[in-house]
Amino acid sequence: MPYSLDLRVKVISFLESGHGITETARIFGINRATIYRWLDRPKGTSIYALRELIVIQNK
Repeated sequence: MPYSLDLRVKVISFLESGHGITETARIFGINRATIYRWLDRPKGTSIYALRELIVIQNK
């Protein structure tokens, strides 16, 4: 079952606030490889767009 976009936004926001991948994975119950995959997706994908939105909102 795919993770919801809401959860992905929370995870990316948590990472952007300075937390590490291992800590984030443990807290959210997500495999580290999944988080790395979300972060490595190319531009134009939904998670990349969410990441950009988070950056804009935090400014």
